[in-house]
Amino acid sequence: MADPYPRDGRKVDVVVHHVASMYPLEIQLARLLAEGKPVVGVSNSGAAAALIRTLTDEELDQAAPVSLNSDAPLTCQFMLEDHAVRHSYHHLARAALGRTR
Repeated sequence: MADPYPRDGRKVDVVVHHVASMYPLEIQLARLLAEGKPVVGVSNSGAAAALIRTLTDEELDQAAPVSLNSDAPLTCQFMLEDHAVRHSYHHLARAALGRTR
């Protein structure tokens, strides 16, 4: 049985599943931005990496309003870096280092 993260209470396997299951959503949101569409109303890393590699520089630079950020216009690249990459780092790398914040 896996031990829970300090101050989080969830078990390691639950957090790993959470992070992995978020990749498809994060990439879908980034794809919308790449197409100049807003993100409104708001699953594995190998598939996410493959989809990211299909984006052109022009698509990565495309920006549109994102409801997750008070409708601030975000670029597709920022969405990928701030959400997909930071999300993994936040849950996995920092926890592995024993940091909770």
